[in-house]
Amino acid sequence: MPMEKGPQKSDRPGPEEWLLKQSRFIKEFNPPDPELLVYEGLPLEPQVEKAADSILIAPSLKEKIAPHLINYLKAPTIKVKFPDRYDEHVFEQDIEHDAGSLGADLYRSNRLREENIKGVINTANLFAGTIFFPNPEMEDSITEKVKDILDLLRGKYEKKPFQEKLAIAEKATILAREVCTSLVEFARKG
Repeated sequence: MPMEKGPQKSDRPGPEEWLLKQSRFIKEFNPPDPELLVYEGLPLEPQVEKAADSILIAPSLKEKIAPHLINYLKAPTIKVKFPDRYDEHVFEQDIEHDAGSLGADLYRSNRLREENIKGVINTANLFAGTIFFPNPEMEDSITEKVKDILDLLRGKYEKKPFQEKLAIAEKATILAREVCTSLVEFARKG
């Protein structure tokens, strides 16, 4: 399915992104695709917020949309390589000092982090079982994607090769976007 072009942002990195790239542990930094944040030619986030407001959703479920779905779509993919666990611990302690709180938040938002992927999975699963159950096609599509990602997450995630982690993150990105766009469509059909 072709994506629409959204508002373009400058190719120049922000200061926190630039500082992150200076680390000897950051091997690759890929900003999110701006097209993921556009649906039918309009910014996705306000459409999702409007849809969530128009559907009777428990506040606890509504609160999960931004941190687990929208923010995942906004997040970069950061390839990090640590020679040992000690380096990772030192890096995480020093990142706030080196890149500031915005840089540390940017690093923590990495799509490759297992906890961020699980946030998408858990939120999608909640939506499938509560909001989308009247629409079996939506529910089944989301539930199938959740099961697929959970199967891929089996075993020690941190030991998986980078390409495998990247494939899992891509599936989580597709899932997050599908939940958001399904929510918009579900509200329209109301």
